[in-house]
Amino acid sequence: METLKFAFIIILTLFLLVLFSKPIINISKFLLRSILYSLLIFIINFVTGSFGVTIGINLVTSFLCGFLGIYGFLFTYFLRFLYS
Repeated sequence: METLKFAFIIILTLFLLVLFSKPIINISKFLLRSILYSLLIFIINFVTGSFGVTIGINLVTSFLCGFLGIYGFLFTYFLRFLYS
């Protein structure tokens, strides 16, 4: 009886892992992109800070860069130049 219960738990765990693997991969890619683009914004702010061109690192810019990637990064700088 214990062996059957153990086998059922393993099969259920594998099923759930396969079922949720794609969303977990997408969320981890989003978080990784958000962190990397925030770091890139920080480095560019460090370089261009003496010229007065800085972008704030907050949830909105992190979400935009994480969701859109390089296009979100370029869009934030486009908005910065548009409204400065």
